[in-house]
Amino acid sequence: MEHTANAAAVHDENPAYGQCRAVLEQERKLVAQIAGMQALIRQAVINRQWPAFESHMEALNQLGAQFKDLDQERVRIFSSLSGGGDTPKEDGAGAGFYALVSRFPPDERKAVTGAYRSLKTETMKVRIEGGALMNYLSEASLLIAGFLEAAFPDRKGRIYSRSGVQVQADMRSMVLDRHC
Repeated sequence: MEHTANAAAVHDENPAYGQCRAVLEQERKLVAQIAGMQALIRQAVINRQWPAFESHMEALNQLGAQFKDLDQERVRIFSSLSGGGDTPKEDGAGAGFYALVSRFPPDERKAVTGAYRSLKTETMKVRIEGGALMNYLSEASLLIAGFLEAAFPDRKGRIYSRSGVQVQADMRSMVLDRHC
């Protein structure tokens, strides 16, 4: 109990530790929100709930913008702490980050590197799941395009409106008349 109180006192005295850990934790929480939004997007695609898909994509884009801003803040904080010279790379990887936190006392270094590793792990999971979802969507798009090409070879991939004007092909909902 006394060790925890002493550690807290040391953390209060070292604002660099607090800044580093806080920004890493905020990024980790935001990545967790992004992962949750990806799960909602995946469910919307599987259930073919296209309006929900579009709203979830908008929310995901907003979370992505927030993450970009927060990541720029992290780079700024790390750069200012390192004196602008020995800065971490843009993605925070490499010796720059570890060189920076090597200046912290051992317990602070352990906490900050733990938060950093947790952030990297969560980010890797999100990237893998996002890549899998994008692969699924691109394969589905290719399948639909192939079907339309086989069903209507004279169109050569072009889509026309009711009035006969060529329109841009997008992946919006399509209604097929099954009673031909």
